[in-house]
Amino acid sequence: MHWERFTEQAMKVLLRAKELAVKEGTAQIGAEHFLLALLQEGETLAAQVMTELGADLQVLQEQLSQPSSTEVVPAEREPIPSPVLQRVLHRAVREAELLRDEHVDTTHLLLGLLRERAAAAAKLLFRHGIRYEKVRRCVQRRKLLDWGEEVLAVLVDEGVVDVTEKVLSGEVQLVRCWLAEREKVKRQLVRKERLTPLLLGHPETVSLLVEQLAYDLQFGTVPEELSGRHILAIDWAQIQWQQDAEEALRNLLTKIQQVEPSPVLFVGDLAELRERSPLLWEVVRGKTFLCLASAVPQWWQEFPQQLPSVAFSFAPILVSEPTEEEVWEWLTAHRSSYEEFHRVRVTDDALVTVFRLAHLPQKSVPQRPLLAAARSLLDEACAYVRCQVLTPTELLSLEEEMEQLQVEMRRLLRTGEREQLSVLMERAILLQSRIEAMRSELQAAIPIVTPEVVTQITRV
Repeated sequence: MHWERFTEQAMKVLLRAKELAVKEGTAQIGAEHFLLALLQEGETLAAQVMTELGADLQVLQEQLSQPSSTEVVPAEREPIPSPVLQRVLHRAVREAELLRDEHVDTTHLLLGLLRERAAAAAKLLFRHGIRYEKVRRCVQRRKLLDWGEEVLAVLVDEGVVDVTEKVLSGEVQLVRCWLAEREKVKRQLVRKERLTPLLLGHPETVSLLVEQLAYDLQFGTVPEELSGRHILAIDWAQIQWQQDAEEALRNLLTKIQQVEPSPVLFVGDLAELRERSPLLWEVVRGKTFLCLASAVPQWWQEFPQQLPSVAFSFAPILVSEPTEEEVWEWLTAHRSSYEEFHRVRVTDDALVTVFRLAHLPQKSVPQRPLLAAARSLLDEACAYVRCQVLTPTELLSLEEEMEQLQVEMRRLLRTGEREQLSVLMERAILLQSRIEAMRSELQAAIPIVTPEVVTQITRV
């Protein structure tokens, strides 16, 4: 570990974490010790970021459960960093490199902790709305302000979809599909004579594979040069309607380099790419970014004969369709994300019905792969029952009022207007009580997706 790269603030936090472990009499310094030390230290950059994102540091300290261990440290032994904390430290160094920072600060340590999603300390932060992608954007925005540069718009609104954010928000869960294909992609991305991986398969299947690859880059065992990279997918639907699409794309690529260090660009279908954007075609061929592309197998069979010198730049990877067992694994792993998004409950029998009916051809819809058909049917069934229950206008109004209050409280916190902040906090507590009471009433009537609903959807 290159301790000379750590700032004084970062070292103080780590030393305090060690003191907490010694006081507790544990053999290891855990992630919980580290988080508690970070909160107790107070005026760190990480604490400022968490406060800016709406977290109450005092409440976090109170809720943070103390690490427990049956092993008592002998007098001659000092506690050592736990395996989790060691990974946090290594990830923090990597975060500093990705952000092109010379030193490792408390914000990098916080980012490293948030990438340890299974750790109790990270889960506590998630519950308080402190997520990796939010912290990273906040850090990047602060850097731009320090440099006196204009803060850039969120890339999602600018013709790019951050696939990795779906992973970090919990929308994408790890499954065992396409393991061989994912390994092939990683090998191509780290070759000395790098080739652009070309994923050959159904477009929906390829998109799901890319999501799993994004999961691997964040939480899997990957080469250091790939670890933590974000996968950004070009959203052609937004770019092609620009008056000057090529100029819009050129500006977008410049913005990507400023906002997201070292991304992997998923440029989509190679056939459409050639027709739509000579600029991005040259970017892919020139290897300005790490890139992924896709194509249907039939198109690729003819392409090497048409442009053999160009075809040599790509590494074709045939994407297989998941087996029935893998499709079922995907559905069970992702059921909760559909339930959370639609605020419904999907019964076990309903999920079985989705799996069974996805095998059948749908009316007026071209035949789709099993996984694509199953996830579409599940989404449709959830949307159907959700439309039967509308959120009361009063609750929506209260939630909007709470959002405005939180924005104003963060402003007052930054400006130090404590008296007005205290008044707003009391108002927010009362408002939150009303919101929670109304949500509890709605929770008792959560719409349920049943086998009958799924069957009805297929008959429409």
